[in-house]
Amino acid sequence: MQISEGDEYAFRILFDQYRNKIFSIAWKITGVKSAAEDVVQEVFIKLWMNREKLVEVENFNAYLNTITRNHILNNLRKVAYEQTFLEDLIRQQSVNTKNASDPVLYSELQNLLHRAIQQLPPQQKKVFQLSRENGLKHTEIASKLNISQSTVKGHIVEALRSIKAFLNAHEGVISLLILLQACPLLFSLL
Repeated sequence: MQISEGDEYAFRILFDQYRNKIFSIAWKITGVKSAAEDVVQEVFIKLWMNREKLVEVENFNAYLNTITRNHILNNLRKVAYEQTFLEDLIRQQSVNTKNASDPVLYSELQNLLHRAIQQLPPQQKKVFQLSRENGLKHTEIASKLNISQSTVKGHIVEALRSIKAFLNAHEGVISLLILLQACPLLFSLL
């Protein structure tokens, strides 16, 4: 196979031939156009990075389906883990109010989270808030907003991705806040 030897033109042909298929799979699972587009790019990057292994593939169609589904599922697991971590962090801070920095830390974490949510696109923000703040199930949100459950799920996945990116961009602030919470003496020196 020419691609396994680094032929970029052959890879472009492969991309043109299969991108709509990958997009379709990703769209069905995520329900979010931008997420599906990201999956297309990420799957093809993965294919290019591992192009030497393509020679061994007997059924490329099945191989591509497997890579695409695994990539999406891994991303969903990662987003779910990050959401759980964030919720645990905030919950832990709300329970633990033993020293003077806890209310400040909790307030600052809440402020960062609120800012992250506010930067979401309107429909995504609405879906996320109905889910996380109002506690509605995906079926209830879908019914209330007259959208499909997969669209609800996709909006939540994208919202979590955006929130994670926002928080990653503010990682230094979060680390400092956690450090201050762990070392009250430092907090008193500020």
